[in-house]
Amino acid sequence: MPWSAPDLEAFLALAAEMERPGFVPGHCVNHPPVEKDGVMVHQMPYWAYGSEVSAFMPLCFSTSLFIDPYAVLPEDPPGSEPNTTLFALFPTPHDFKNATIDQLRRYFVLCVRGERFCEGLIAGQMEKGCFHAAVSRVRELTGRPTQS
Repeated sequence: MPWSAPDLEAFLALAAEMERPGFVPGHCVNHPPVEKDGVMVHQMPYWAYGSEVSAFMPLCFSTSLFIDPYAVLPEDPPGSEPNTTLFALFPTPHDFKNATIDQLRRYFVLCVRGERFCEGLIAGQMEKGCFHAAVSRVRELTGRPTQS
């Protein structure tokens, strides 16, 4: 199914919020150990995202942005295997310059899927510039104005 115009517009509006200067996607919550009934209790650190990233996550699965994050696309390099990580295809922001719209959709879905297994993944992709490079490429391919 193609990415519908209303879903694309909703995504780009949310992406614009996440591209604001000084935007902070969230923070790592790290509680110090506490003693409870004579036993030291440790809590694993976890990421707490702000409202923009929290809204982005369901957008990837509940709208036409969704695409199977593990499927091989015709435009993928020869020899690509299903269920392999897309991050290997796009390890740096520069690598998004030739990405197709479906590869970009898959990237965004995989970011959210990966967050379930590696907390902080979305923040890391933003910090590396990959997330924003992917958004920029979406704008380029869809003829939407670039954020300044």
